[in-house]
Amino acid sequence: MDRARALALAVAVALTAAPPLSYAQRAPEPAKSASQAFPEIVILAYHHVADDPNARLQTVAPSFLREQIRAARAQGWTFMKLGDVLARRDRPESLPRRVMVLTFDDGYRSFRENALPILRAEGVPATLALITSFVGTSRSDLPPLLTWRELEAIAVRGDVEMASHTHALHQYETSNPHGDTGPSVGTRRWLADLSRYEHREEYRGRIAADFAESQRLFKEHFGHPASVLVWPYGFHNEMARSQAALAGFTATLTLGSSEVSAHDLQSGCLPRVLVTRDHDFTDPSLSWLHAPDPPMQAVQVDMDALWDPDETVFRARIENVAVRARAMGATHVILPAFSNPRRDGYLLRSFAMNHQLPVIDDVWSMAAARFAASQLRVWVQVPSMNLSWAWDRHPNWRVGSGGWFGTPSAWSTRLSPDIPEVHQAAVDLLTDLAVYLPIDGMLFDDDASMSAGERLARGGSQDAALKSRAIRGLIEECKREVRAWRPDCRFGRVVSPQVIERMGVSSNQSATLEDCYASDELVVVPLRIPSMLVAGTGLPQGETERLARRAVSRWRALGHHDAAPVMFLVPSREPRSRRALPADRQQALAAAARRGGLVYLGAGFVAAEGELPVGLLERRPPSASAPVQNASKR
Repeated sequence: MDRARALALAVAVALTAAPPLSYAQRAPEPAKSASQAFPEIVILAYHHVADDPNARLQTVAPSFLREQIRAARAQGWTFMKLGDVLARRDRPESLPRRVMVLTFDDGYRSFRENALPILRAEGVPATLALITSFVGTSRSDLPPLLTWRELEAIAVRGDVEMASHTHALHQYETSNPHGDTGPSVGTRRWLADLSRYEHREEYRGRIAADFAESQRLFKEHFGHPASVLVWPYGFHNEMARSQAALAGFTATLTLGSSEVSAHDLQSGCLPRVLVTRDHDFTDPSLSWLHAPDPPMQAVQVDMDALWDPDETVFRARIENVAVRARAMGATHVILPAFSNPRRDGYLLRSFAMNHQLPVIDDVWSMAAARFAASQLRVWVQVPSMNLSWAWDRHPNWRVGSGGWFGTPSAWSTRLSPDIPEVHQAAVDLLTDLAVYLPIDGMLFDDDASMSAGERLARGGSQDAALKSRAIRGLIEECKREVRAWRPDCRFGRVVSPQVIERMGVSSNQSATLEDCYASDELVVVPLRIPSMLVAGTGLPQGETERLARRAVSRWRALGHHDAAPVMFLVPSREPRSRRALPADRQQALAAAARRGGLVYLGAGFVAAEGELPVGLLERRPPSASAPVQNASKR
């Protein structure tokens, strides 16, 4: 296995083995009557079953499997075939109260030698997901694999269902010009010999051909096609799902560390819990299933300050920020996709592959890969209304000022959100990013706003509520199209402190806090520090704490009891002068936000130089004497 693929595989394993890092727990579904109750359905994903404590974390001992089965039975779980569960998707009320399905990926010989005797002794059916190109081969990077003859013998008794784990998509592909890699299904390949990315139809054809070959082999060896497809590493998208349906798969399995919901069962794309040696299945509280998500702590990276045409220099800066971000307590990194070195909002060049703007350097995915290797989830920061290139070409699409010049600073090239062509321009741009970039989340910048004197282009309305609805419509359409390519993508929206302060629609923002809350978005509030504060006057800790308390109280007023999905971005530098903000002042702001009740915290404008307090983003605020990282510009 080459070094790049080994690194990428290790990252994927770590991310799928742990609970997903998100910014908020989803609200529970409304309670149902006993006659309407949807059963608890859990699908477990096993891999290699062997006595090897030095193997990867997904390798479990045979005794682990036996104890898990017995513990589950003692807790009231009924083991069922996956096919029997799917057969009742239209009448789930006929299923037992608690249903558990066991699946085993890849087709290792250890399934026949170590797992199957236990399953049959305990009377538990299972699903075996085969990588058909691996069957009967010998691979140095994998445990021994089953042969077709062995698989045919296993299938005869009917207690083991065979599923496809694709033919040859269980691998990593080159994902950018810098040699980084990504899971095959979720990656538009970089074709080095042609110096370009795989285009849409090449991607579709590659996926379709793989499914067809896997189904051909299933028919040849089992006499029928597979009905279930298991996505390699859990990655999938709308196009891949459509190709799976065309190939005859009636259901697919992914990874999600969650129960199967009613929507999952109806849609036919079901999550599985990836089993590792760390799971304690004897815990009656189901900690292995209901583990709380770690709170999101983010570092917003200044890509313009980090970028250098010398790739060696740029990589060194990214490495430096990754190390410092982890030391600060970060779990996430927010990377802008577009260059704005003058800080005027005029976006004309991109750091990522797209078909709308010239690419200054296709380095976003390379930076994201480095951060992911440091166990940091990566969000992309994007505009939705500030589309400078379209603003130049289509004056009639522009936000109307009505002779009033109080437009938000740094966003002078915004387009009106009530124009269908604007929606299409934004969707085209953000869909490109979803296609080519390995994103975990998307943060809409604060260009998604309109000031009091601005009007919609069509109809000329200045009504704040109408403007707010038009902006929401634009953002929701963008989210829907992004999810077609990145179904697990989370979303956030940058807003000003004014949105936290005011009830109802803020006339100078055309946004409401409750609207963001209802839209399952992370609300990101940059703390803007006046230039004079860098020179030596006191920081507004009291104002920061008061604002945090207000955000939390408005979340509680909606009936929520979990953490408010609000993140304050503590600046590491003064936005206008770009001078570093002293570490003790960053610490004071972070501590104030924590006192105000915020669980999520971020650091903004992080570059390769300046002071970054160690532990700044951790739940317990650092003391005034906390160590500080200093870095000189490279």
